Order: sequence, then structure tokens, then C-alpha cells
Amino acid sequence: ENVRLQVKPSRGLPAHSSNVHGQNSLKNQGIRIVHAARPEGSEPTNQATGANFYLPYMSNSLAVKIKHTRTSRGLGVFTTQSFPAGHRILREGAIFSCLHPAQAEETEWRRSVVDRWRWLAVLDQSWFKDHFPHIQYMPLGTLELTPHEATKFLCFLLEYAFSNPQRNRINIYPFASHINHACDKCANAQFWIQAEAPVRITVRLLRNVRKGQEIFINYNRPSGNTFGCAVCGARDGETSRFRQFW
Repeated sequence: ENVRLQVKPSRGLPAHSSNVHGQNSLKNQGIRIVHAARPEGSEPTNQATGANFYLPYMSNSLAVKIKHTRTSRGLGVFTTQSFPAGHRILREGAIFSCLHPAQAEETEWRRSVVDRWRWLAVLDQSWFKDHFPHIQYMPLGTLELTPHEATKFLCFLLEYAFSNPQRNRINIYPFASHINHACDKCANAQFWIQAEAPVRITVRLLRNVRKGQEIFINYNRPSGNTFGCAVCGARDGETSRFRQFW
């Protein structure tokens, strides 16, 4: 099993993938420019395809940005301009992937996940610490984690990771892992995850959004989740772990 990191020059991600325990890492795919966006006030260039094809093409980092919500939710994902309903606003591959806990005994899973962190290149570890405040406490290098550090890192994964459709791996994404939860009535976007490598996640808008508006998705946790809706405050049910794809 390998940790897969992707290149995203505009956000300073190290331009290499780590080799875990001497195994070959997955091919570096990069974060591609994958979706089109229309600048505010402009018109489609082709009336026949105007509903879903706009110019110019934009990278993920030009369509959305991560910033503090000024609430207890911490960081969130916000649009950089207005977009219509149905627009594919985000598509990206996983930057950290590890075994799903259902695939191993708890002790084995915890050990394997901690080792994934320890064997990341230092530059990759630094990138994660810079972009995910919840793991700023993590040590750099291959030092053995203390029990407290290991537990905190596992909690980070439980909060930020998405399960793939097969439920055999969990994945962290540069932007999507920062999107906050809302109930079905309040979510303004939906997501789905590719079953095969590089397990890209796609986020599509359910309604029109304004420039600077926060994006919300329903995490679709099968037995509910402990996160109240960021818009109306409703809670869906009891505790469960991962943001699921169905």
C-alpha cells in the first residue's frame, strides 16, 4: 500500500510521490485542470453547449479557495465567483490514501496508518502540516509517534477522510476534505468518488451560488454523523466514521 501525493504547484505541494517501505508509489497524476467556469457577467461562447461548457477553463484553485469560516467549524471551501446550478466546481485526486479500518484489525490498522505518516518525505509532511491545522502538532521525519500524537492523527483521518465506493480505502483530498457538512435540504453541492485509481472526487453544484459563498455537501454517513448541519443546525443521527460515497 502506498501513500499517493499529487503535484499542485500553485499550492506548493512537493513535486514527488513518496515510496513507502520500498514499494513503488502510484503514478503521479497531478491535480489537473478539469472543469470549466464562467467569469461573472460573461456569456457562453457556444449557445448549443452553453449550459455546461464555459470559457476559460479554470483549475480548482481558481474556482474555489479555503479560508476560515469564522465559526467553530474552522476552515471551509468558498467560491471565487458565481456559478450556476449543475456546474462541476471541483475535481481532484487523493493526496493521502490508506487502508479502510474495516479491512484490518484495529491494532493492525492503527499501526499501518501511523507508518504511512512516518514514511512520508519530510517535504510532504510539511505540506500537510501547513494545509491541515489539525495536524500541525505532528513531528517531521520517521520518528516514532507518541500514543497521543498517534491518536490525534487517527482522529484527523476519521474527520477529514472520504471512503471510496468499495470501502477498502480512505482518502484525503486537498480541497474536498475541507468542505463542511449540511443536511440534504441545505447542502448546495453533491459529490461522488471514482472507484478506480486515482479515486478522484467530483463536486457538482445543486443550486446557483454567489461569489464568496461557502460550499456544503452532505457527508452521507450511513448511521448519521456528529456534525450538525452548518446551515440549519439539524443533526442526522448517531456517530459514525467516514464521509461515505453511495
